[in-house]
Amino acid sequence: MNHSLSLSLDDIRSYTVVDRQVVLDCVGGLRNIIATRGLPLAALLDRVEPMQDAATAIFHCADGYFTTHPLKDLIETEAYLAYEINGQEIPAHGYPLRLVSPGKYGYKWAKWVVRIELAYGSPMGYWEQRGLPDQAWVGDLQ
Repeated sequence: MNHSLSLSLDDIRSYTVVDRQVVLDCVGGLRNIIATRGLPLAALLDRVEPMQDAATAIFHCADGYFTTHPLKDLIETEAYLAYEINGQEIPAHGYPLRLVSPGKYGYKWAKWVVRIELAYGSPMGYWEQRGLPDQAWVGDLQ
């Protein structure tokens, strides 16, 4: 990336906002419709100007969990970092930020996001290392 960037939650709230109702599908069959507000990842990527050959974003979480997404998927699906769910600040279960990745299963919706790293290859995330599909498009596991 051409720029490293460190942002507070207040900084993130000052960016362009996306308000969206989304469907969160879990691998186990649960499904929730939630109202979210957050920062579009496209706006964040514009700010850091990733190197042309960067292909993947790695989302690191406060609990040690991590997941990866191809940058092109994040842009095409209009993924974003939510800081509000159903009109309220994200609770302790997920605070401060939760990745919203429309069309992907919940294990790709990282909670407690504290750092995003851009990579050249395609490393496997936590659940992918344990056998779940990397792409995780809803319906692919049925």
